[in-house]
Amino acid sequence: MVVGSCIFAWGAGLQGFIHSLPTPPDLQSEVRAVIVLTGGHGRLAAGFKLLEANPGARLLISGVGAGVRTTDLVVPPGVESRVDLGRTAVDTVGNAMESQRWAREHGIARAVLVTSDVHLPRSLLLFRHLAPDIEVVPYPVAGPGGGPEDRPIAWYAAAAVEYSKSVVMRVILLLVGPDYLAGRA
Repeated sequence: MVVGSCIFAWGAGLQGFIHSLPTPPDLQSEVRAVIVLTGGHGRLAAGFKLLEANPGARLLISGVGAGVRTTDLVVPPGVESRVDLGRTAVDTVGNAMESQRWAREHGIARAVLVTSDVHLPRSLLLFRHLAPDIEVVPYPVAGPGGGPEDRPIAWYAAAAVEYSKSVVMRVILLLVGPDYLAGRA
């Protein structure tokens, strides 16, 4: 009975999670900063597209491997000088903290956050707690296997994993707070 209730609650929560995923914003104002979290298909392309459309903007690619250089990426010509590679983040907690440092260094108070649609809720939660100086505008790209209109099994699996991680992260934040997370990254 208890196990069945827990499974039902998790499934209902997952449905709510899926239905509350952000959609791409209609960016009415000029974008000054873009943060791309590494790790998924389409994220860099979306970030570069935003950078090209906003000549004064800077782009942080957070979570880049140690050996990766700007020249290794398919950076559109003419924007290389506005691309920063963040090398300290190894997870989403680190992405938020790395982005907070970068935003302070560049005097950025508002940034478009590019990551997969299913990763955005947890990312937004962590940015709210660990990068409170940044007003974040979510910019989802299609998650694994395509967009929500396709919804292949890989997309649902990724959504289930991200929903579960979000629940765990909320419990951690509730029990030990963001200072614990900031101290471990």
